Parts: sequence; C-alpha cells; structure tokens
Amino acid sequence: MAIIAFFQMQTSSFLSISEHLIEKCLNMNSFLEEMNLATSGKQPDGMNDSEQFPVLP
Repeated sequence: MAIIAFFQMQTSSFLSISEHLIEKCLNMNSFLEEMNLATSGKQPDGMNDSEQFPVLP
C-alpha cells in the first residue's frame, strides 16, 4: 500500500511540473512569434515586404 501511495504522489508532482513546463513553453513560443514579427517587419495578417514596399523595376 505504501508503494502505491508513493507512486501516486510522484505522478501528481510529475504532472504539475509537466503542466508548468508546458505553460512556460507556450509563453516562450508566443513571445518568439511576436519577436519574429517585430524583427522581420512582416505584418501579422501575412502581408509580406514586397506587397508593403513594391520594388520598382
């Protein structure tokens, strides 16, 4: 019985750690997407640079 209780305890702590890490990853991902948009000069709606600034021949 003690072994089962031990494993249940380990599993719940593992799940809470995993949840925390997933949250961190999602936050980092959205942060990186924002940085990428900011540095590339692209518009969030998918407009690229050539549409924004047409290249003259």
